[in-house]
Amino acid sequence: MKRGLHLLLASLLCASIAMASPLMGMFQMSGVVTATITTLTWAGVDGTTPDVFTLALGTGSFASENGQNTIHDLDSATEPVGSVFPPQQFINFGVTPGLPSLMVNFIPMGNGGAAGCSQPANGTVPPQTCTPVIPGGSPITFQNNNDNGAVTGSSATWTLSGVTSDGLSHWTAIFTSQFVGQPYQDVLATLAANGHVTDAYSANVSVTAIPEPQTALMMGLGVLLVIFGRLRRRQA
Repeated sequence: MKRGLHLLLASLLCASIAMASPLMGMFQMSGVVTATITTLTWAGVDGTTPDVFTLALGTGSFASENGQNTIHDLDSATEPVGSVFPPQQFINFGVTPGLPSLMVNFIPMGNGGAAGCSQPANGTVPPQTCTPVIPGGSPITFQNNNDNGAVTGSSATWTLSGVTSDGLSHWTAIFTSQFVGQPYQDVLATLAANGHVTDAYSANVSVTAIPEPQTALMMGLGVLLVIFGRLRRRQA
C-alpha cells in the first residue's frame, strides 16, 4: 500500500515536470507600420515585405529566434481598443520553429488626452500630448519632442498584450514610432488627408510565465507529501 502510494506520487511529480515549459524571456522588434483609423498593418524593415518583423536581442525562450518572424495585422473590428477580446493570432516564430505563438487579447486606450490634439504645435514643458478621438477609441499616445522650446519631432506609443497559444505565459509589448522633425499635429494632418500614416517602429516585448496551473499542481503534490510523511510517522 505504502509502496503503491509512493509510486503514485512519484508518477504525478514526473508528469508535472514533463508538462510543457512556459515561454519566458524578452526580445526587441523592428519594422514598418501603417496606421489607419481602424487598422495597423505591418511590413519588414525594408517597408515592402508584408507581415514580417525583425526580432533582435532575444533572451530566454527567444535566444534562437533572432531574424525575421511573422506578425499579423490588427483591425478594430476583431481587436477592439479598451476591452478584452478573444485571443487572436499576432506573432508566429519561424526562425527556429516550434515555439507557441503570441496571441493578442487586449489593446489599452492611449492616455494622451484629446485637448492637445487641436492645439497648435509648441515646445511647452511638460510636452504636448494627444490621443485622437476616433470611433471605438485610439490606442496611440502622441507626444511632441522639444529642445529649448522648439518642437524637434514627435513620438507615437501604444501597448499590446495577450497570452501564448499554449496558455502558459503572458506577454506585453510597448511600441514606439518616431517622427523626426514632425510635430504630431502634422502627423494627424497626414492621416486626415491620406487616410493612413506609415513610419518605422521599434518595440520591446516581455514574456512571463503564468503561475497556474503548473504551480498549483506542484503545491498540491507538496501538501500530499507532507500529509503522507505525517501519517507514516504516526504509524511508526
